[in-house]
Amino acid sequence: MKHVETYMDVAGIPLRLVRGGQGSRVLFLHGAAGLQGWVPFFEALSASHEVVATEHPGFGLSHAQTWADTMAKLADFYVSVLKNSELGKVHLIGSSLGGWLASEIAIRDQSLLRSLVLLAPAGMNSPEIPVPDFSSWSYPELMRQVFADPKIAEQVLSQPLSAAQQELRANNGIAVARLGRAGLHNPALAQSLSTVKIATTIIWGDTDRVTPTEYAPLWKHAMPHARLHIIPQCGHLPQVERLPNVLEAIGPQLAD
Repeated sequence: MKHVETYMDVAGIPLRLVRGGQGSRVLFLHGAAGLQGWVPFFEALSASHEVVATEHPGFGLSHAQTWADTMAKLADFYVSVLKNSELGKVHLIGSSLGGWLASEIAIRDQSLLRSLVLLAPAGMNSPEIPVPDFSSWSYPELMRQVFADPKIAEQVLSQPLSAAQQELRANNGIAVARLGRAGLHNPALAQSLSTVKIATTIIWGDTDRVTPTEYAPLWKHAMPHARLHIIPQCGHLPQVERLPNVLEAIGPQLAD
């Protein structure tokens, strides 16, 4: 599907994005790895939806936006984007760190959203379920932790990062560290999620070693109306490792 990379101006702040497809609009919010271009997940969704995937201020090529130093600031920014741009009401999908961001947007103003999809979201913290410090992992270690299938990790690692990709990865690491100065979680998140009543699907891999799968029941408890899908033989990126399962799980919700 044809797609473009462009920028949107939001109150003087440039927002980098890729977009393509036609139909009801889907807004995708990336995780700690940043905006990865036009990936197969977007291509699949664009067959029946317009897909817009943004690069959060402070990440990647937007690394000069150092004001984006808390998740609250990023969430407020995206609420402004949805209120003051042509994007309008969207189906919101967030992965990992982007899942946390998506939930914070929904808490602030769910009237801006058609529905919510959370892919292994970060943002909660339980002493009984330790979250690893993935920022301390080397790139090979991270890839081997991210995927349940070691063959996928080795396939990714067989393609060395270019100098530009290494620079983007470094910028993204700085952005995550900036956001995590007070911890990569919101102590009030679980309680606040009870106010979100729009259609919501939560998806987790059964072998998530980054945002541990044990957090899935906590999210389901916080959002009892949500549908929870645990995908077997899947790690932290279900939309990459088990794309057909994810499309099947979210299809009915995106069709509403």
